[in-house]
Amino acid sequence: MAEARPAVISEVLFFINNTIDQHASSQIKSTILDFYRDDEIMNAKQTLIRAIEDVSIAVSIQQFTKKRIGDNKLRANIDDILNLYEIVDEYGLRDSLPIFCAADRARLPMLNDEMNDIAVIRLEISQLRQQVDVLTQQLLCENISYRKDGNDFVTEDKRAVSVHELSRGLRSLQKTFTCQTSRTCRLHL
Repeated sequence: MAEARPAVISEVLFFINNTIDQHASSQIKSTILDFYRDDEIMNAKQTLIRAIEDVSIAVSIQQFTKKRIGDNKLRANIDDILNLYEIVDEYGLRDSLPIFCAADRARLPMLNDEMNDIAVIRLEISQLRQQVDVLTQQLLCENISYRKDGNDFVTEDKRAVSVHELSRGLRSLQKTFTCQTSRTCRLHL
């Protein structure tokens, strides 16, 4: 039976562990630098060093364990952490490390990439609404002349559109999406 991995609270390492395989290291570095405090970054580095030393004595990590000083010490510490993750991956040790957890969700940053996805969705919805409005205006104003022939409007190209057909079409558009009680929406064609 495999040995249980301990859980260690470190929001920085939790964030890195869950983003390193999906995002560019430059984006991760800038997010960490902008979001986390100096002490959180330093503690994360020390926690990762201890964890690597506990699981493997064959891995040489001495060059990344130095105490960094100077103006760019935070940047250098973040580089050290990411380089340590590269070594962990090279030696296949990631599953041997503790499970890094977050105790405070407020201490987990949102990557710009995720915020851009939400903005794109909002923009697309807005554009779709505008297109529906334009199409509705075209149906109601541009394609139908104001001359009434009985119960029909006569279009400029002499097609007759029944008021009943037009209202039925608009009602069917409104009923396209119906929400079920299970809170899932289904498209009716």
